[in-house]
Amino acid sequence: MNVCFLKLREGMISYMENMESNEGLIKKIVRLEYKMFREIHTNIQGEEGKEREKAFILERKSYFKTWSNPTLLSYLSGLEDAIIKGRNLLREKYLKMDRSLNKDAKEAHLKRGYERSKTQCDIEGPPDSSNALDEEHKILIQKIVQIESKWQNELRERYPNIFKTKRMRNEGLNFEKYLKSELETYPPLTIEYYFWDVSNAEKEGRNLALEEYEYMFKELNYNSLEEVNKKNCQ
Repeated sequence: MNVCFLKLREGMISYMENMESNEGLIKKIVRLEYKMFREIHTNIQGEEGKEREKAFILERKSYFKTWSNPTLLSYLSGLEDAIIKGRNLLREKYLKMDRSLNKDAKEAHLKRGYERSKTQCDIEGPPDSSNALDEEHKILIQKIVQIESKWQNELRERYPNIFKTKRMRNEGLNFEKYLKSELETYPPLTIEYYFWDVSNAEKEGRNLALEEYEYMFKELNYNSLEEVNKKNCQ
């Protein structure tokens, strides 16, 4: 057994011993994201605040459940770096989403008091340019959006009573714009790792969106998406 192989094996063993579990990484990520969420939702208090916190944590935890360990580790590092620099990635995402909405859609959202409205969410100002991406990473984002949009279409076809998006699309707030706005806040390395996760899942015939929602609804005490779809039909 040559020296190079021994060093490589020792390095891998050391990495595995020090590698934090996905569950631990997800808890840290969601904790930091919720801190950012609270910074821009200062008017949500009491019981409403508790319900929003529970919903936020479940939604984000479900989303990260399908991520690989390197992707989670990279994103956690990006969040920590953003906090040091005084950036709020959720604020940046909402600004990007607002910029992509048409005028009528923005007015409709303000009237309904959605989370990006001025009464609940302090996100005024120009979009942050701290996370300027090169052309290579913009292309990766486009590819991710294409794959995930296909998965969302599969969900809508299989479970139409759960995934009702016609109204959102009419208002200009569709899944593609939401996902693109979020991905553009990720560190470049996280985008690369996440593209690897998504493209590998596609090759394996997996639907990560399906896995995400299966986990979410099981946490809400449903046995399957079929059960939820049937209940929403009533």
